[in-house]
Amino acid sequence: MVGTGLAMIVVQLALRFWAVWGSWFQFDDFVFISRMLHQPWSWSLVDQGYGGHLMPGGFTLTWLFTRIDPLGFQPYAVTLVVLQALASLGTLVLLTSLFGRRLAVLVPLSLYLFTAITFPAFVWWAAGMNQLFLQIALTWGLAAHLRYLRTRHLRWILVTALLVAGCLLFYEKVLFVYVAIAWLTLAYFVKGSFGHRLVQVWRRYWPAVLVHVALAGGYVAWYLAVARGSASTGAGTTDLLPLTGNVVGKAWLPGTLGGPLRWEVLTGPFQLVDPPELAVAVAVLVTVLVVGAVAVTFTRSWRAWTLPVAFILLDIALLQSARASAVGPVAGLELRYITELGLVTPLALAAATMPILGSPEQVERRAPHRFLDDRELVAAATAVVCALGIYSTVRYADHWRGSTQSRAFFTNADHTLGTAKEPTPLANVSVPQYLMWGFDYPRNTTRYILGMYADRMSFPDVSLDHLYVVGNDGHVVPADITPLITASGPGNRGCLATMGPTGQATLTLSGPVHGSGAWARMSYAAPRPMTIRFTTGNETRTLELGAGLRNVYLQMNGDFDRVTLTRVGGRGSVCIGDMVVGFAVPVEAGDSS
Repeated sequence: MVGTGLAMIVVQLALRFWAVWGSWFQFDDFVFISRMLHQPWSWSLVDQGYGGHLMPGGFTLTWLFTRIDPLGFQPYAVTLVVLQALASLGTLVLLTSLFGRRLAVLVPLSLYLFTAITFPAFVWWAAGMNQLFLQIALTWGLAAHLRYLRTRHLRWILVTALLVAGCLLFYEKVLFVYVAIAWLTLAYFVKGSFGHRLVQVWRRYWPAVLVHVALAGGYVAWYLAVARGSASTGAGTTDLLPLTGNVVGKAWLPGTLGGPLRWEVLTGPFQLVDPPELAVAVAVLVTVLVVGAVAVTFTRSWRAWTLPVAFILLDIALLQSARASAVGPVAGLELRYITELGLVTPLALAAATMPILGSPEQVERRAPHRFLDDRELVAAATAVVCALGIYSTVRYADHWRGSTQSRAFFTNADHTLGTAKEPTPLANVSVPQYLMWGFDYPRNTTRYILGMYADRMSFPDVSLDHLYVVGNDGHVVPADITPLITASGPGNRGCLATMGPTGQATLTLSGPVHGSGAWARMSYAAPRPMTIRFTTGNETRTLELGAGLRNVYLQMNGDFDRVTLTRVGGRGSVCIGDMVVGFAVPVEAGDSS
């Protein structure tokens, strides 16, 4: 039986290795890489929140891999597969520890190994380094706690606490392990009413209670101090009913039974579940039939289902307060937010149908059942669910692996950026949406995302003749300034303004400038080099203008509606040809401006 389980794990790992080896970085990965580049490792570097997450362990791994190759994905891919192997082996160990080495444990094991629920998080580094450690903590941590419940040896408390603490360095949601620990302890290793069970837990297992409460409390205090303010949330909450419908009816139940079968492309490689209506109906019907069949066939089966129910309620509560408040009920269609349900649901099915060894209250058969008693039928049904799960996984992986925009963007930038000796003067503009969400400023800007090329870029606030931007495909191209605001002034002989040896000119803008991010392009003609003072609001800059018919680009900061130019050095007069204020954008093909 163990050999069969190991063979199944090998098949799962082979499938996932194929999927991840052909993958690359996406979205948050680039922020992590840029954050870790060019800095020595320090606790202050990794002990910081990101999007509501606290993951110094994940940042440390990223820091290490950037020293090997900033954009080499191989170390990340291997790490994800190794972590998946630990989680899958942990699932086998947990199931055999709970129920013994019996063929029946292959059913929940296979449901976990081949579900698509866990795949979207696995294949993406930013999510995989979080979610896989949660699965590792759930399996190995629960197995260690089980040994403590059976033996009451204090060393197993320490093993469990160390496992949980280590995994908490990668993901705050590892705290959910304590939901599973409480479930196993209260539901299966004490007896009586709920209040009586609580009393027994304290009397029998108080050392574990003290250790785990202290660990959880200390971690929560650390999290609140470091990461709470980093969460990206919207202004309010979303409607709970459609969110719950998406999570339960379209993501969880179809995913548990091999779905979603169909995916909706969101952005770049990212996909949301989009199960056919028939698949949703079948999933709900099969779930009702299975739970009902188990209830009439086995005693004490209902307590098993409290585990996935508790997890789904917590997941919905987290989505309601955080992600869904920003994007709405559609957040419930993203499997990354319910990844652990791919593990705890098969575990609950096993606990509802098989006795836990050493438990004072055992699941017992109360009546025969035509389906559940037929090994061939159960095996066939399990094989169908696993085959559908593999199909759903492969469909997701095909699109993920085939989405090469991000890799092409970095390849093009690498080929067209300047050198360390002659860095390219760039406007720090937003990168395309397929690289980073637009609302995640300033982490969605060129300076941040292309941090691995920092020595080949410069971001001046004044640039003579040349200013560039990184286009949507990653190529570095000349910048054009969208003429949102224009200037008027004391015109003379085709000049917007003319300044003699001691001249001054005030240009009135067609509209006010507010904040930062805008750029101005000023064309001028000067027979000799000269120096002028450029004043906008409370900001004054001194510009060295070269001779000839040229352009100067200036980043505009502050609040103002006029520009004052003062001649402070040089000989001859200067003709200001025009001035436009707007955003730096790529020059369109054939644009002669």
